[in-house]
Order: sequence, then C-alpha cells, then structure tokens
Amino acid sequence: MKKYLPLLLVALTGCANLSLNDVYQAPTLRYQSTKITQVSFSELSATSVVQIHNGNPYPLPINSLGAELWLAGQPWLELDSKPLAGLAGGQDSEIALNWGLVFADLLQRSGSAYKNGEAELTLKLSPAFNVPLLGPQILNWQSRFTVPIPKLPTLQLTGWRVAAVSLTSVRLALDLQLTNPNSFAIDTQGWSLAVNSAQRDLATLALADSAIKAGRQSTQQVDLTLALADVGLTLLNNLKGGTWPANLSIKWGGVWRSPDLAFALPKIDGQWVAGR
Repeated sequence: MKKYLPLLLVALTGCANLSLNDVYQAPTLRYQSTKITQVSFSELSATSVVQIHNGNPYPLPINSLGAELWLAGQPWLELDSKPLAGLAGGQDSEIALNWGLVFADLLQRSGSAYKNGEAELTLKLSPAFNVPLLGPQILNWQSRFTVPIPKLPTLQLTGWRVAAVSLTSVRLALDLQLTNPNSFAIDTQGWSLAVNSAQRDLATLALADSAIKAGRQSTQQVDLTLALADVGLTLLNNLKGGTWPANLSIKWGGVWRSPDLAFALPKIDGQWVAGR
C-alpha cells in the first residue's frame, strides 16, 4: 500500500493546481439570422436564431436561457424557445426564438425608429449551465440587428385636365405621384386604380409598374373615361373649374415587393380623397 502513496499525492497535487479554465470552457454564442415570418402595416412576427458552441468534451445541462429583446436601451420582450435539455459535448446547437413587434408600441417607445422606418434591436441571452463539479455558470451575451418597419406607400392626385367631352362621357388626364416612405426600395406590380363614388367604381384602369428607391417618388400620367351620366353636369363643371369633387375618391392598390428584403410585403389597398 505504501508504494502507491507518492503517486496518489502527485495526483492530488495536480488536481489542486487546476484552474477553472482547465476543466471548463465557457460556451460561445453567435448570432445567426433573423427571419421575418409575417408582416402587415401594424405588426410583424419573426424568428431569431442563435448558435451555441460547447467546446467541452462533456455535455452541459441548461438550467435557464434568460432571453430578452431590448429596444432603445430598455427591455422590450421576454422570449421563449423550444425546450433545450442541454448542449452535447464538442458540438454546436441552435436556438430559435420567436417574437413579435407591434408598430403602435414601437411608436410609443421609440418614435425615431418608426419615423426612420427601421428598428435596431438587441438580443440578450443569459444562459445558466450546470457544470459538473463546478456547479451553475452563467454567461452574458448580446447581439444587435435591425428590422425594417414597412409603411404604406402613398398615391396622390397632383393634377388633372378635362381632355375631351362628348354627349355620353368625359375623358380626364390624371397626374399621379406615388411616394415610397420606406427605408428600402420597392417595385410595384400590376397595380390598379379606380374612381369611386358611393361605394361604386365608376371607372378602373391599370397603372404602369414602377421601381422606386427608398424615400423617393414616382410620377405617371393616365387617361380615365367617366360616363357623363355618372358624373353629372355639376361635377363636370367642377372638374373644368379646377375643383376635384369630394364625393369622387380614388382607390388604388396591388402587389409590391422589395429587392432589398427576403420576405413578402402585405398587399396594398389604399384610397385618396380630396382634402385629406
């Protein structure tokens, strides 16, 4: 028994000199991506993915994740993920965090973010690992990313002319201005325009497709023919005199996309009324 004592003493001395870094490597976290899964003009839903690498040769159980989304330097949302029992030794694991952003709440919390058309968010994680022999160990990690806030493009009637009048109809030349208030470029596809009165479309036409840069405008001129029976002499005289009738609204909309974004934008259904 005595001949084993020196060897045992050496082993114990070696263990006593071990530091925390010799027996445990803190996992590393890396932001992977944020995918917007659904978007409207009032809110969006998204999933953020984080990769955690466990460089230790043994698995690490996770006690808690401690995931939060911060906005304008303040806590915004507590996030949940699918249950993750732990990290396999020497491997990478991905954590998917689902969250949503209501634009009305964003406007109250950070008006400048809504005005600029994009919100800078901070994802913070504080995972707690149960390390063998050492007990609980907590990490503090964060990463910033930006999400766009889609806004409704606007269409305005900037001018019109009575091009021709017959016994049955009046032909108008309309000057239209389409404004892109977003922080990203857009392409319009297959948009239509209708002149409406009392919830009834009096005439419809197709608009030309447009490519509009962020914060810029596009103009086009269209010809529109209205039945004189629908317009009436009073409204016709108003149009000739430079007054657009208040009871004639312009409905417009269609599909749009952005070459800068990887998700579908909501279908547009807008309306223009004189004086609004």
